[in-house]
Amino acid sequence: GIPKSKIHIVEHHTSHAAAAYYGSPFALQDQSAAVLTNDASGDGLCATWNVGGKKGIERLAASPSAPGSLGSFYSLLTVFLGMRQLEHEYKVMGLAPYAPEGGAIKSYEVLRKMIAYEKMNGTPQFRWKVRKGRFRYLMENLVRHRFDWVAAAGQELLEDGYFTDTDPIDWTKATTFAGIHALYRDLIGLRRNSSGLTAGLKGQHTNVFHVNDGDKVLAWHRWDQGGAGDDVVVVANFANVSWPSYRIGLPAGGTWYLRFNSDSSVYDASYGDHPSTDISANAGGYDGLPFHADLTIAPYTALIFSR
Repeated sequence: GIPKSKIHIVEHHTSHAAAAYYGSPFALQDQSAAVLTNDASGDGLCATWNVGGKKGIERLAASPSAPGSLGSFYSLLTVFLGMRQLEHEYKVMGLAPYAPEGGAIKSYEVLRKMIAYEKMNGTPQFRWKVRKGRFRYLMENLVRHRFDWVAAAGQELLEDGYFTDTDPIDWTKATTFAGIHALYRDLIGLRRNSSGLTAGLKGQHTNVFHVNDGDKVLAWHRWDQGGAGDDVVVVANFANVSWPSYRIGLPAGGTWYLRFNSDSSVYDASYGDHPSTDISANAGGYDGLPFHADLTIAPYTALIFSR
Protein backbone atom coordinates (compact mmCIF):
# COMPACT_ATOMS: atom_id res chain seq x y z
CA GLY A 1 0.00 0.00 0.00
CA ILE A 2 0.88 3.68 0.08
CA PRO A 3 2.97 4.75 3.09
CA LYS A 4 1.17 7.07 5.50
CA SER A 5 4.02 9.56 5.15
CA LYS A 6 2.95 10.16 1.55
CA ILE A 7 -0.71 10.78 2.36
CA HIS A 8 -1.66 14.41 2.98
CA ILE A 9 -5.13 15.64 3.91
CA VAL A 10 -6.01 18.80 1.98
CA GLU A 11 -8.83 21.16 2.92
CA HIS A 12 -11.95 20.83 0.71
CA HIS A 13 -11.96 24.17 -1.12
CA THR A 14 -8.18 24.20 -1.44
CA SER A 15 -8.52 20.93 -3.36
CA HIS A 16 -11.12 22.46 -5.67
CA ALA A 17 -8.97 25.54 -6.25
CA ALA A 18 -5.84 23.49 -6.91
CA ALA A 19 -7.63 21.23 -9.40
CA ALA A 20 -8.96 24.28 -11.26
CA TYR A 21 -5.72 26.25 -11.33
CA TYR A 22 -3.13 23.51 -11.90
CA GLY A 23 -5.24 22.02 -14.71
CA SER A 24 -5.50 25.39 -16.47
CA PRO A 25 -3.24 27.02 -19.08
CA PHE A 26 -2.37 29.74 -16.54
CA ALA A 27 -0.37 27.30 -14.42
CA LEU A 28 1.38 25.83 -17.45
CA GLN A 29 2.53 29.33 -18.42
CA ASP A 30 3.44 30.35 -14.83
CA GLN A 31 0.74 33.05 -14.87
CA SER A 32 -1.31 34.17 -11.89
CA ALA A 33 -5.08 33.73 -12.00
CA ALA A 34 -8.09 34.36 -9.80
CA VAL A 35 -9.74 31.14 -8.60
CA LEU A 36 -13.32 30.99 -7.31
CA THR A 37 -14.74 27.90 -5.61
CA ASN A 38 -18.43 27.56 -4.77
CA ASP A 39 -20.51 24.66 -3.49
CA ALA A 40 -23.00 23.81 -0.76
CA SER A 41 -20.51 22.96 1.96
CA GLY A 42 -17.02 21.69 2.46
CA ASP A 43 -15.02 21.88 5.69
CA GLY A 44 -17.38 24.57 6.92
CA LEU A 45 -17.19 26.81 3.83
CA CYS A 46 -19.41 27.30 0.80
CA ALA A 47 -17.20 29.64 -1.26
CA THR A 48 -13.61 30.88 -1.44
CA TRP A 49 -11.77 33.52 -3.44
CA ASN A 50 -8.14 32.75 -4.21
CA VAL A 51 -5.11 33.63 -6.29
CA GLY A 52 -3.18 30.84 -7.96
CA GLY A 53 0.45 31.43 -8.93
CA LYS A 54 4.05 30.36 -8.57
CA LYS A 55 3.73 30.39 -4.77
CA GLY A 56 0.71 28.08 -4.82
CA ILE A 57 -2.92 28.83 -3.89
CA GLU A 58 -3.38 31.90 -1.71
CA ARG A 59 -6.83 32.38 -0.17
CA LEU A 60 -8.09 35.95 -0.05
CA ALA A 61 -11.63 35.48 1.30
CA ALA A 62 -14.15 32.80 2.24
CA SER A 63 -17.85 32.43 3.07
CA PRO A 64 -19.08 30.05 5.78
CA SER A 65 -21.60 27.37 4.92
CA ALA A 66 -25.17 28.36 5.71
CA PRO A 67 -28.74 27.29 4.89
CA GLY A 68 -28.94 30.34 2.64
CA SER A 69 -26.24 29.31 0.18
CA LEU A 70 -27.03 28.50 -3.43
CA GLY A 71 -25.77 24.99 -2.81
CA SER A 72 -28.50 24.37 -0.22
CA PHE A 73 -31.13 24.92 -2.92
CA TYR A 74 -29.38 22.52 -5.30
CA SER A 75 -29.06 19.92 -2.56
CA LEU A 76 -32.79 20.21 -1.86
CA LEU A 77 -33.50 19.37 -5.50
CA THR A 78 -31.11 16.42 -5.28
CA VAL A 79 -33.04 14.98 -2.33
CA PHE A 80 -36.38 15.67 -4.01
CA LEU A 81 -35.23 13.71 -7.07
CA GLY A 82 -34.47 10.72 -4.87
CA MET A 83 -30.69 10.99 -4.71
CA ARG A 84 -28.15 11.42 -1.95
CA GLN A 85 -27.67 14.95 -0.63
CA LEU A 86 -24.15 16.43 -0.76
CA GLU A 87 -23.02 13.56 -2.99
CA HIS A 88 -25.21 13.13 -6.08
CA GLU A 89 -25.63 16.77 -7.12
CA TYR A 90 -23.37 16.07 -10.10
CA LYS A 91 -26.00 13.66 -11.43
CA VAL A 92 -28.61 16.43 -11.41
CA MET A 93 -26.20 18.69 -13.25
CA GLY A 94 -25.45 15.96 -15.82
CA LEU A 95 -29.12 15.26 -16.44
CA ALA A 96 -30.10 18.90 -16.97
CA PRO A 97 -29.06 19.23 -20.66
CA TYR A 98 -31.33 16.34 -21.71
CA ALA A 99 -34.61 18.03 -20.78
CA PRO A 100 -36.89 19.41 -23.51
CA GLU A 101 -37.20 23.19 -23.32
CA GLY A 102 -40.97 23.24 -22.79
CA GLY A 103 -40.87 20.93 -19.79
CA ALA A 104 -37.89 22.71 -18.25
CA ILE A 105 -39.73 26.04 -18.44
CA LYS A 106 -42.75 24.56 -16.65
CA SER A 107 -40.58 23.39 -13.77
CA TYR A 108 -38.66 26.67 -13.83
CA GLU A 109 -41.85 28.63 -13.16
CA VAL A 110 -42.38 26.54 -10.02
CA LEU A 111 -38.83 26.74 -8.73
CA ARG A 112 -38.37 30.45 -9.37
CA LYS A 113 -41.02 31.16 -6.73
CA MET A 114 -38.84 29.51 -4.10
CA ILE A 115 -35.78 31.74 -4.19
CA ALA A 116 -34.73 35.30 -5.01
CA TYR A 117 -31.61 37.34 -5.56
CA GLU A 118 -31.84 40.69 -3.82
CA LYS A 119 -29.29 43.47 -3.60
CA MET A 120 -28.02 44.19 -0.11
CA ASN A 121 -25.60 47.10 0.07
CA GLY A 122 -25.20 46.86 -3.69
CA THR A 123 -24.36 43.13 -3.64
CA PRO A 124 -26.82 40.45 -4.88
CA GLN A 125 -27.65 37.95 -2.14
CA PHE A 126 -29.58 34.69 -2.10
CA ARG A 127 -32.91 34.56 -0.21
CA TRP A 128 -35.51 31.84 0.34
CA LYS A 129 -39.01 33.03 -0.60
CA VAL A 130 -40.53 29.74 0.61
CA ARG A 131 -39.29 29.83 4.19
CA LYS A 132 -40.97 26.68 5.55
CA GLY A 133 -42.18 23.41 4.13
CA ARG A 134 -39.92 23.58 1.08
CA PHE A 135 -39.96 19.85 0.37
CA ARG A 136 -43.76 19.85 0.69
CA TYR A 137 -43.89 22.79 -1.73
CA LEU A 138 -41.94 20.75 -4.29
CA MET A 139 -44.13 17.68 -3.79
CA GLU A 140 -47.33 19.67 -4.28
CA ASN A 141 -46.23 21.80 -7.21
CA LEU A 142 -44.06 19.44 -9.24
CA VAL A 143 -46.60 16.65 -9.60
CA ARG A 144 -46.21 15.02 -13.03
CA HIS A 145 -43.11 17.04 -13.76
CA ARG A 146 -40.49 14.78 -15.27
CA PHE A 147 -37.19 14.11 -13.53
CA ASP A 148 -35.15 15.84 -16.27
CA TRP A 149 -37.47 18.89 -16.33
CA VAL A 150 -36.74 19.59 -12.67
CA ALA A 151 -32.99 19.06 -13.11
CA ALA A 152 -32.85 21.47 -16.04
CA ALA A 153 -34.96 24.07 -14.23
CA GLY A 154 -32.70 23.99 -11.19
CA GLN A 155 -29.64 24.45 -13.36
CA GLU A 156 -31.18 27.39 -15.23
CA LEU A 157 -32.31 29.05 -12.02
CA LEU A 158 -28.78 29.09 -10.61
CA GLU A 159 -27.39 30.50 -13.84
CA ASP A 160 -28.41 33.82 -15.38
CA GLY A 161 -31.87 32.53 -16.30
CA TYR A 162 -33.40 32.01 -19.73
CA PHE A 163 -34.13 35.08 -21.84
CA THR A 164 -37.54 36.70 -21.60
CA ASP A 165 -38.81 39.99 -22.99
CA THR A 166 -39.57 41.17 -19.46
CA ASP A 167 -35.99 40.61 -18.26
CA PRO A 168 -34.06 43.78 -19.24
CA ILE A 169 -30.52 43.60 -20.54
CA ASP A 170 -27.94 44.78 -18.02
CA TRP A 171 -26.10 47.28 -20.20
CA THR A 172 -23.57 48.07 -17.48
CA LYS A 173 -21.86 44.83 -18.44
CA ALA A 174 -21.07 46.35 -21.84
CA THR A 175 -18.75 48.73 -19.97
CA THR A 176 -17.46 46.28 -17.38
CA PHE A 177 -16.66 43.72 -20.08
CA ALA A 178 -16.02 46.18 -22.91
CA GLY A 179 -13.36 43.97 -24.50
CA ILE A 180 -15.59 40.89 -24.66
CA HIS A 181 -18.41 43.08 -25.97
CA ALA A 182 -16.07 44.25 -28.75
CA LEU A 183 -15.04 40.67 -29.53
CA TYR A 184 -18.64 39.55 -30.03
CA ARG A 185 -19.40 42.73 -31.96
CA ASP A 186 -16.58 41.97 -34.39
CA LEU A 187 -17.59 38.32 -34.76
CA ILE A 188 -21.20 39.28 -35.46
CA GLY A 189 -20.02 41.90 -37.97
CA LEU A 190 -17.98 39.27 -39.82
CA ARG A 191 -20.87 36.79 -39.74
CA ARG A 192 -23.22 39.40 -41.21
CA ASN A 193 -20.60 40.52 -43.76
CA SER A 194 -20.92 44.10 -42.52
CA SER A 195 -17.63 45.12 -44.13
CA GLY A 196 -18.32 43.31 -47.41
CA LEU A 197 -15.22 41.14 -46.93
CA THR A 198 -16.62 37.90 -45.48
CA ALA A 199 -19.66 36.99 -47.59
CA GLY A 200 -18.75 33.33 -47.27
CA LEU A 201 -19.87 33.32 -43.63
CA LYS A 202 -23.41 33.85 -44.92
CA GLY A 203 -23.06 31.11 -47.53
CA GLN A 204 -24.20 27.50 -47.46
CA HIS A 205 -20.89 25.86 -48.32
CA THR A 206 -18.47 24.44 -45.73
CA ASN A 207 -15.39 22.28 -46.16
CA VAL A 208 -13.57 21.12 -43.03
CA PHE A 209 -10.26 20.43 -44.75
CA HIS A 210 -7.79 20.27 -41.85
CA VAL A 211 -8.35 18.02 -38.82
CA ASN A 212 -5.32 17.50 -36.59
CA ASP A 213 -6.61 15.43 -33.67
CA GLY A 214 -3.19 15.06 -32.10
CA ASP A 215 -2.39 18.76 -31.93
CA LYS A 216 -6.04 19.86 -31.64
CA VAL A 217 -6.10 22.20 -34.63
CA LEU A 218 -9.00 22.57 -37.07
CA ALA A 219 -9.39 24.62 -40.24
CA TRP A 220 -12.40 25.03 -42.49
CA HIS A 221 -13.43 26.94 -45.61
CA ARG A 222 -16.73 28.83 -45.81
CA TRP A 223 -18.04 30.35 -49.05
CA ASP A 224 -21.13 31.48 -50.92
CA GLN A 225 -20.19 32.15 -54.56
CA GLY A 226 -16.44 32.09 -53.96
CA GLY A 227 -13.82 34.70 -54.86
CA ALA A 228 -12.41 37.84 -53.27
CA GLY A 229 -14.55 39.15 -50.42
CA ASP A 230 -16.33 35.80 -50.28
CA ASP A 231 -13.92 32.96 -49.46
CA VAL A 232 -13.29 32.67 -45.71
CA VAL A 233 -10.94 30.32 -43.86
CA VAL A 234 -11.21 29.81 -40.10
CA VAL A 235 -8.35 28.25 -38.11
CA ALA A 236 -8.94 27.15 -34.51
CA ASN A 237 -6.25 26.01 -32.07
CA PHE A 238 -7.79 24.13 -29.13
CA ALA A 239 -4.47 23.29 -27.46
CA ASN A 240 -2.27 25.08 -24.94
CA VAL A 241 0.49 25.34 -27.54
CA SER A 242 1.47 28.25 -29.76
CA TRP A 243 2.58 27.56 -33.30
CA PRO A 244 5.21 29.92 -34.78
CA SER A 245 4.85 28.18 -38.16
CA TYR A 246 1.84 25.99 -38.83
CA ARG A 247 0.94 24.83 -42.36
CA ILE A 248 -2.58 24.56 -43.74
CA GLY A 249 -4.02 24.17 -47.19
CA LEU A 250 -5.85 27.00 -48.95
CA PRO A 251 -8.47 26.93 -51.71
CA ALA A 252 -7.04 29.86 -53.70
CA GLY A 253 -3.80 31.78 -54.23
CA GLY A 254 -2.89 35.34 -53.35
CA THR A 255 -3.02 37.15 -50.03
CA TRP A 256 -5.40 36.02 -47.30
CA TYR A 257 -6.08 38.89 -44.93
CA LEU A 258 -6.42 38.37 -41.19
CA ARG A 259 -9.86 39.71 -40.20
CA PHE A 260 -10.05 38.40 -36.62
CA ASN A 261 -7.62 37.20 -33.96
CA SER A 262 -9.27 36.13 -30.68
CA ASP A 263 -5.91 36.49 -28.87
CA SER A 264 -5.68 40.21 -29.64
CA SER A 265 -5.11 42.49 -26.65
CA VAL A 266 -7.77 44.76 -28.16
CA TYR A 267 -10.28 42.45 -26.48
CA ASP A 268 -8.49 42.17 -23.12
CA ALA A 269 -5.17 43.51 -21.87
CA SER A 270 -4.38 40.09 -20.37
CA TYR A 271 -4.58 38.33 -23.74
CA GLY A 272 -1.30 37.26 -25.31
CA ASP A 273 -1.61 39.48 -28.41
CA HIS A 274 0.10 36.81 -30.49
CA PRO A 275 1.56 38.34 -33.69
CA SER A 276 -0.64 36.52 -36.21
CA THR A 277 -0.60 38.28 -39.60
CA ASP A 278 -1.94 38.13 -43.15
CA ILE A 279 -0.68 35.08 -45.05
CA SER A 280 0.32 34.47 -48.68
CA ALA A 281 -0.85 31.30 -50.40
CA ASN A 282 1.84 29.36 -52.22
CA ALA A 283 1.32 26.93 -55.09
CA GLY A 284 1.49 23.30 -54.04
CA GLY A 285 -1.24 21.05 -52.77
CA TYR A 286 -1.89 20.53 -49.06
CA ASP A 287 -4.92 19.25 -47.14
CA GLY A 288 -6.45 18.29 -50.50
CA LEU A 289 -6.41 21.93 -51.65
CA PRO A 290 -4.30 23.46 -54.46
CA PHE A 291 -2.43 26.01 -52.31
CA HIS A 292 -0.86 26.22 -48.87
CA ALA A 293 0.49 28.76 -46.37
CA ASP A 294 2.32 28.83 -43.05
CA LEU A 295 0.74 30.85 -40.26
CA THR A 296 1.41 31.58 -36.60
CA ILE A 297 -1.28 31.09 -33.98
CA ALA A 298 -1.56 31.40 -30.18
CA PRO A 299 -2.93 28.77 -27.77
CA TYR A 300 -6.72 28.52 -27.53
CA THR A 301 -7.17 30.94 -30.41
CA ALA A 302 -9.35 31.36 -33.49
CA LEU A 303 -8.17 33.19 -36.61
CA ILE A 304 -10.44 34.27 -39.47
CA PHE A 305 -8.98 35.02 -42.90
CA SER A 306 -10.61 36.17 -46.12
CA ARG A 307 -9.40 37.08 -49.61
